Amino acid sequence: EWFFLGDREFYNCEISQHPIFTAGTACLELAAPPPDAIRQIRSELRVDYGKIDYAIDAEGMPVLFDVHKTIGLMDPTSERARGMAKILADV
Repeated sequence: EWFFLGDREFYNCEISQHPIFTAGTACLELAAPPPDAIRQIRSELRVDYGKIDYAIDAEGMPVLFDVHKTIGLMDPTSERARGMAKILADV
């Protein structure tokens, strides 16, 4: 997951034993900036605030799942949500 607000960014990686899932286990060691191909999609769509869901396939190619113009979280009062808000708001 790539959350962004202007030039502020927050990366999150979730893993699961199931091939299709909406919320998995956070895997901070795999969280990394999105590849250039995903950044290009954001640029082409002119999205300044939101979230992009994607994965990297077995050949190392990015696979786009979804582009959100808003950000929603399972628990907006969680420590993770507060940390993400702090990064995006530059507080």
